[in-house]
Amino acid sequence: MEPSDDIWKALGLGAPARRALVNEKIMRVSDLAKFTQAQIEALHGMGPSTMPKLLTAMKEEGVKFRWRVGVLLTTSFGLQYSSRPLLVAYALMPAQFR
Repeated sequence: MEPSDDIWKALGLGAPARRALVNEKIMRVSDLAKFTQAQIEALHGMGPSTMPKLLTAMKEEGVKFRWRVGVLLTTSFGLQYSSRPLLVAYALMPAQFR
């Protein structure tokens, strides 16, 4: 039996977005909790109207995206995000402690 995209069709998502979600084995709104919002937005086929529809459905079901773990760094270029906090900590550690 082939996976169904009926739930996504009922939300009014376009075919490319529905295929992207089904290809990632995201079959229910609750499955979105396994991913960060950035991961879903990065899927090929996610158009500009997709996220508002997903966010509305998630809010109705009490589902939230997974948190993205990382750190914000203050640099000479302003604030920058790093998803690799251990590498950042090592890079910022004084040389005598490495």
